[in-house]
Amino acid sequence: MMKRVFVVCPAVLSMLGASPVAAQEIEPVEIERVRDRDVVELDPDASYLLVQGNRFGSIYFYKVPSEELRAQWIRQRDDEIAEQQADYERDMRRYESNMRRYRPGPGALPPPEEPVYATVENFTWPDIETQQMIAIGPGDRFYDEAGLSMWLYEVPPGEYVFYGVADMDPRERSIVMDCACMGSVAFTVEPGRITAIRAGVETVDASGVVVDFYETSRNRTDRDVWRSLVAQPPTEAAFDPRLPRERITVPSFRPIDRLENWLGGTINRVQPIPGVLEYERDQLLDLRSQATLDVAEENPAEAEAG
Repeated sequence: MMKRVFVVCPAVLSMLGASPVAAQEIEPVEIERVRDRDVVELDPDASYLLVQGNRFGSIYFYKVPSEELRAQWIRQRDDEIAEQQADYERDMRRYESNMRRYRPGPGALPPPEEPVYATVENFTWPDIETQQMIAIGPGDRFYDEAGLSMWLYEVPPGEYVFYGVADMDPRERSIVMDCACMGSVAFTVEPGRITAIRAGVETVDASGVVVDFYETSRNRTDRDVWRSLVAQPPTEAAFDPRLPRERITVPSFRPIDRLENWLGGTINRVQPIPGVLEYERDQLLDLRSQATLDVAEENPAEAEAG
């Protein structure tokens, strides 16, 4: 039974420079880590996510909401709008009364703020994907050796999207969030399987070649390397002998053209994946069909809900 619940809490969002989300009744995604032990016992019917990485930091995914969950999210939003609309006349009377008493001048408080009649177009309501995010790492590793870390979690089955990475950037001397806003991948976690991927952030030079981690000085070479996100099939090291090899599966990736920058991170994208995706300047190309993805066609339900 899964016990760990991850939600994007206000403290995390504040740390990353984003605004806190409003409380909602959408059920968060429950995950439970598998501990690093000599003997590992897995539920034969459960679904697991094995993430292979090589740096310290939190790796973010979100579970693609079902149509039922999205409908629930819309109902909750509409109920909140109706509640604010019902209070509008009262709030306007209070505003007008306060304005009649308001006297501007040196040292005066700002004037009262005029209430706005709530509508779908002007009402701020956090996207449902922010309520379905999970963070893997940096602690609770299933495997940890020099240059390689792995995390293993029991997660609900379904489709997941790689969102980004938050870790410490030596040049900035602070936590940096990279969002795969300009290109990412979705993949399916199936019941009874251990879905294994390699995800995280690497340092690349101007030609996209992975290089050793840069020094903390701000010289010319330092500015000619970039943080690049990775979401790819795992290496052979992911096939840990403690895990039943027949249950480990490498997912088929589906390119995602655009993601919203919900956590206020640096705009980034995943590295090209042979046979899956590449880029032509800022356009993501789906190598499965050799066609440029159309966001509206890819996510009609999301476009309608928005």
